[in-house]
Amino acid sequence: MNALELISKLREAGIRISVQEGKIRLKAGKGSLSDELKQQIIQHKQEIVALLGSATDSRPKLVPADRAAHARLPLSYAQQRLWFLDELEPGTPVYNMPFAVKVRGQLDMAALQAALDSLSQQHESLRTVFSATDSEPVQRVLEKVDLTVNAEVLTDADEEAVLARLRELAKEKFNLANGPLLKLHALKTGDTEYLLLLVIHHIISDLWSMDIFFSDLGRWYERHTADVAPQPEALAIQYADYALWQRELLSGDRLKQHLDYWLPQLDDAPAVLELATDYPRPPEPGYNGKWLTITLPLNLSTELRTLAQKSGSTMFMLTLAAFTALLHKYTGEEDIVIGTPISGRQHTELENLIGFFLNTLAIRTQLSGDTSFRALLNQVKQTALAAYAHQDLPFEKLVEELQPERNMSHTPVFQHMFIWQESSATQLKIAGLETEAATLISHDTAKFDLTLAMTGRDDGIEAGIEYNTDLFDSKTIERMLSHLGTLLRAIAADPDILLSNISLLDAAEHKLVTATFNATTTEYGPDTCVHKLVEHQVGLTPEAIALQFGDTSISYTELDRRANLLAARLQELGAKPGSIVAISCNRSLELPVAALAVLKSGACYVPVDPNYPAERIAAMLGDSDALIALTQSDIVLPAHGATVIELDLFDFSATPTQLPASNVSPADPLYCIYTSGSTGKPKGVQLSHAGLSNLLHWQMKHPRLGIPAKTLQFASFSFDVSFQEIFSTWSTGGTLVMISEEQHQDLPSLAAFIAAQSIERLYLPYAALQPVAETMVNSQASTVIRDIIVAGEALQVSSEVRVLFARLPDAALHNQYGPSETHVVTALTLTGDAGNWPALPSIGTPVANTHAYVLDSNKQPVPTGIPGELYLGGIQVALGYLNRPELNDEKFSPSPFIADERLYRTGDRARHLADGNIEFLGRIDDQVKWRGFRIEPGEIEAALTAQENIQQAIVLLRDDTPGGNSQLVAYVTGNDIDAADTKAILKANLPDYMVPSVFVVLEELPLTPSGKVARRKLPVPEYSRDEATPYVPARNPVEAMLTQIWGNILGLEQVGIFDDFFELGGHSLLATQLVSRVRDQLGVSLPLKFIFRYPSPATLAETIATLQTTLQTDPTDDDQNREEFRI
Repeated sequence: MNALELISKLREAGIRISVQEGKIRLKAGKGSLSDELKQQIIQHKQEIVALLGSATDSRPKLVPADRAAHARLPLSYAQQRLWFLDELEPGTPVYNMPFAVKVRGQLDMAALQAALDSLSQQHESLRTVFSATDSEPVQRVLEKVDLTVNAEVLTDADEEAVLARLRELAKEKFNLANGPLLKLHALKTGDTEYLLLLVIHHIISDLWSMDIFFSDLGRWYERHTADVAPQPEALAIQYADYALWQRELLSGDRLKQHLDYWLPQLDDAPAVLELATDYPRPPEPGYNGKWLTITLPLNLSTELRTLAQKSGSTMFMLTLAAFTALLHKYTGEEDIVIGTPISGRQHTELENLIGFFLNTLAIRTQLSGDTSFRALLNQVKQTALAAYAHQDLPFEKLVEELQPERNMSHTPVFQHMFIWQESSATQLKIAGLETEAATLISHDTAKFDLTLAMTGRDDGIEAGIEYNTDLFDSKTIERMLSHLGTLLRAIAADPDILLSNISLLDAAEHKLVTATFNATTTEYGPDTCVHKLVEHQVGLTPEAIALQFGDTSISYTELDRRANLLAARLQELGAKPGSIVAISCNRSLELPVAALAVLKSGACYVPVDPNYPAERIAAMLGDSDALIALTQSDIVLPAHGATVIELDLFDFSATPTQLPASNVSPADPLYCIYTSGSTGKPKGVQLSHAGLSNLLHWQMKHPRLGIPAKTLQFASFSFDVSFQEIFSTWSTGGTLVMISEEQHQDLPSLAAFIAAQSIERLYLPYAALQPVAETMVNSQASTVIRDIIVAGEALQVSSEVRVLFARLPDAALHNQYGPSETHVVTALTLTGDAGNWPALPSIGTPVANTHAYVLDSNKQPVPTGIPGELYLGGIQVALGYLNRPELNDEKFSPSPFIADERLYRTGDRARHLADGNIEFLGRIDDQVKWRGFRIEPGEIEAALTAQENIQQAIVLLRDDTPGGNSQLVAYVTGNDIDAADTKAILKANLPDYMVPSVFVVLEELPLTPSGKVARRKLPVPEYSRDEATPYVPARNPVEAMLTQIWGNILGLEQVGIFDDFFELGGHSLLATQLVSRVRDQLGVSLPLKFIFRYPSPATLAETIATLQTTLQTDPTDDDQNREEFRI
């Protein structure tokens, strides 16, 4: 352990160390300075003196300032940030520090009041208030401040009521300009029992200050009750002297030295660590919070302390490394920035001073490859030591110099804080009274997304998380604390363990996510072939209508007869299990009959869309080596070697002969569907009879989907949903209704057809659901739809969808998920009030005999709530890709969870919710990383379609702009869409970085043959200079005044009305100047947050005009026609 590490270890242990005149000065609690530490200090004495002495010598001397020479007393940098945050949210209790002390005995209230008054005279910080000037905020030290002890009797209240009162008082609002900024409450809870509650604003105190406050308060109390008690020592300097000294310290070469370290250290760091949240991040933080704790056992604490000692690190370094590893496991990110506080009291003169000295260090860790925990610990150790050496730079000054992109939805630089401290109780000691250590009272606030605070205690380690309840649910934080314990046990057992090999799951959670959530085993009897299910239904409902196209309909008996005829001919031509029959037909009565016939023949069918390019059709026919091609006389196929049967010329009226046995088994392939390949070459995926009959059995047993229904055949035959439409209908006794290609393309006409034909069940991709829903709503046509099943794309519950289902109160919306390699494997059914449905529903839970696993990059299961890649298993997993062994090896692998089962790797991001439902998070390769933020386009798309005039929306990140800069582009369809209005609504609901800069309005979105959005066909936007914020002069006096104020503050000659204050170089302190000048020149007092909400002269002018109109309205106008209300 070197000298710097030793200094760090001492400070972590609460031991104050400084150098005065070449000698080491220590202040330690009783028993905390062990003989071992003393020997280490002696061993490293010269190095410590050199380090601390030189650091002290290089700084300006900290002495009382000449107050007369300073008309305005500046705030320290830390105070400046809290003042600014209070300007954003005046009176917010987020930075209240509430501490309660239990007292037993006869408490002298007069002496307590006198002690508080004396304490405030001793410490100027307790008499300080803060006000704004035109240039910057200043602090004023008042001669006297009214600090009345608030006495309250709660002797009749139970413990719960007392705690509720404490929490209520802890949320008291402070006015920074008027003060006082602390309150002391004396709550009498028994005859001789009291609770002293101190509520003090962080701007004049910190945690260290609490020890001083209660210690000095006790000594002043004793002095006012007995003259023999010692008098508290006079203070050499006051906080205002420190603030002036800090300004002098951070100038010239000293400032440059610190910036030369910090700026490269945080250069290009991610703006936000996207930890998966339970609720969407609001545009502005609410600071609502809760606190949860666990205690890690003593044996684990001992093991960790031994590990820290052996690795030459401190418990702070080790536990910070563990927290970094936890966040890495939760997010998959390799570049992580965490904030951590440091006392900031490096001068002995500051040790007994109440004030806000705390500084924050941003510790950045960059992982590469597969890192071991020991390597991570070493990196954290080195980074922390370097940060300690440059701790004089206030975090606020660092942010000012970094100039990160400002966004009100999250804190700059980091969103997660870490604190390690050794247990040291804040104690109020008063002779004649029995007291307990002060406890922090939770007041339901959170300064960051998460703050992990760990405290070393005699009985182990206390780990607590303060979390933002606008983002996280308590169950999530409980799991996180449990995962922290699991991770710590893993690294204690093996410090060299690779991070990738650390499992956060204990046995119970591992069983939950791998077994309990996949408990889908269902017995449907012996495996069967799909056509046998249809034949069984023929026997049950022989005369029911099975198929309808236009004015023609056929019964189940006729369907079976026609299929047998065609199957017999196929067998004559050599069709058998293992052979492939291509079906390339337009929508017609013959198309589904042909599919059934192929199955009866024992062969596997390949759907070939006749509208595909000839080159693609040729590739599919060649790759599949189709034995027979079923087509129509008006379709010209490219050259191939298959025998052709033209279905429109086939004699379906002939008398059927006995169909020879096909010997097909459930393990044989049923169809081979070609999908797009990443290489541009289509790939054929084969699914078995056993897998697809399982899907049909599941649907037949479904309480809604097992009911016979008149079902529309909408999907392209080359899309796997067509199988579900056809065979789920025929296996339950329903009627399959075919439509023409013209009806398929004309969605308004189709909506009318659905109503006219009394269609009861629809399978639609989301891209088609939107316009169909809108047309149905607008047409007011009566419909008997019972079920709409959405598959193929992520479902968004838009306003049109809600209105449609509000008119169909007994109908259900089904969200089904499954790639071509498995067909449907998860499902969710939404019923009831559509107004309560989520905008982005989950994809539900696995269907019968299928399994869904969320795994990390090492194919290990991830905890509930944590994103990973979705792997699918069970009976429906495809046989594989036709003629693609390398791709089969890449995408299919043995399951580590169930013997003899294969898993398919989907490439989709997902996470398990606490109830077992799975949330789809988009394609792994569709995730957008922009301006340092990770963005899910689906969230933006859902916010767009929530606007009433927008039907459909697709969001892409395009880098084909004229300047080469990436831009978020939204493609939308709908009515009367104004880009500016749309953007304004989005800004009210999403963080700024998620608001597209370009909007393209289309009549309709281009679709693939399967009905999905064809993203590659979306047009390149016509980028205009308007997108780059062109110069537009002021249009009215208010805009003219604002552009002048903008220019004066920012030092710019020309400012346009659409120029963003922060993009032009403005920052938080300049924003306070802007508010001040607007108030002086326009007579309107604006909350500081308005500058963030309306950062251009145009948007702010509109807001000011509204306020001025309201303020200038004469309340006496037309009084005789008005009633007066008081609220």
